[in-house]
Amino acid sequence: MNQTDLFILGMLVGIFLFWQGYRWWRSFRLQKKVKRAKQGEKQALDLLESEGYEIVELQKRAPICAKVDGIACKTYIAADVLVRKDGHVYVAEIKTGSEATKVSHAPTRRQLLEYFFIFKPYGILLVNMEQKKICKVEFSLAKNDQGIKSGMRILLWFLTGVIFGWLLKGGF
Repeated sequence: MNQTDLFILGMLVGIFLFWQGYRWWRSFRLQKKVKRAKQGEKQALDLLESEGYEIVELQKRAPICAKVDGIACKTYIAADVLVRKDGHVYVAEIKTGSEATKVSHAPTRRQLLEYFFIFKPYGILLVNMEQKKICKVEFSLAKNDQGIKSGMRILLWFLTGVIFGWLLKGGF
C-alpha cells in the first residue's frame, strides 16, 4: 500500500468512527430524554392528584378519520392523561423542557388544540414539570368577521346612496 491508499483508508475509518460516535451520542441523548419524560410523567400524576384531580385514564386514544382526495386515512390521537375534578373531565398534557411547556411553542399549541377538538373536554390542562405547575388552557376561537363587516358597510353605503338619490329625484 502506498501513502495515498493509507490516507484514503484512514479517511474512511475516520468517517466510520465519527458516524458510529454520532449515532451513539444521539441514542444516548434520546434515552436520557425519554427517561426524563417518564420521571416527569410520574411526578405529574402525583402533582395532579395532590391538586384534587382523579386520574381517569392514561394515554387515552381517540380514533380519527380524514379523507384526502376521497381516500380515507384512519389514525388516532393519544392524550397523556384524562383527569376528573368536581365532576368535570379534563385532558392533561404533561410537558418537560423549557420550550415545550409554553403554549406559544407551536407543536404544543397544535397538540392542545387537537385535544380540544377531538376529546371535547371541559378543559385542557398543561402540566409544566419544569415549574411543577398545572396551567388551565382556554382557547378563544374568535371568528374573523371583518369580511362580513366590510360587506355590510358597503351594502349600507349603497342603500344610503339609493335612498338619497330617490329622495333627490322627488321620491315622495
